[in-house]
Amino acid sequence: MSQTEFLILIPGILIALSLAEMIIYVGKTIRYKVKVYWELGLLLFISLDLLFGNWYAFYQRIQFIHESYGIFLLVNLVPIVFFIYSAVLVPENIMDTNISDGKDHYLRNRKMIWALLTAYVFSNYLTVDLLLARDNMQIARAAFIPLVGANIFINSKYLRTGVILAAFVVRYGMMLIPGT
Repeated sequence: MSQTEFLILIPGILIALSLAEMIIYVGKTIRYKVKVYWELGLLLFISLDLLFGNWYAFYQRIQFIHESYGIFLLVNLVPIVFFIYSAVLVPENIMDTNISDGKDHYLRNRKMIWALLTAYVFSNYLTVDLLLARDNMQIARAAFIPLVGANIFINSKYLRTGVILAAFVVRYGMMLIPGT
């Protein structure tokens, strides 16, 4: 086992557990024919996309993981924060009548969900721009952090929906731009 293979064990496991947490929730909603609250569904969809995108980008970050302990911690921060985020995002007991559609769960945990999503976006920004800054999109990515963070303090479904849709448009729009 190489040094790099050894060091990527924990982030790989955390990413896999996050993916499993969200996919199990989707499977249970299908199995038990549970409606999913629309905001939770949108966040779940964009979160799965973020997870796959992060897994893809993680491969580029691996080359830096053994340069120093600080970079090792920084690279590991992203999957740690995402794992905590996914654990808070997904309702624990889908058959609980109080949270059967996830609406009560989402509304009770809205601030924590958005705080963790903001921490994830910020930590991901740090690793991308400190380690991989090869494009001119740093300002666009940095501008997105306060938009996500505003949802911690402002209780507006229009703001939350706008941020989620903007993330989706930017994410897939960037795929059309050569070199991004």
